[in-house]
Amino acid sequence: MFLSLKNSLCGKSFKSISEIKTHLDEYFTSKLQQFWKEGIMRLPERWKKVIEQNGFKQQISCIHFT
Repeated sequence: MFLSLKNSLCGKSFKSISEIKTHLDEYFTSKLQQFWKEGIMRLPERWKKVIEQNGFKQQISCIHFT
């Protein structure tokens, strides 16, 4: 779920909050119900990994604001 969102943001350049909101609205509405269901079902295993790693350490370094 989050990797898909990160991938949708990589390489993008936003000039305003409005552009970011539009992109996110389009991203969320483009996903099918099955995408959300599968992502939710994987959450327990993903959170277990976060706990084992002592926290969430992933960064989104590919987003650019101009």
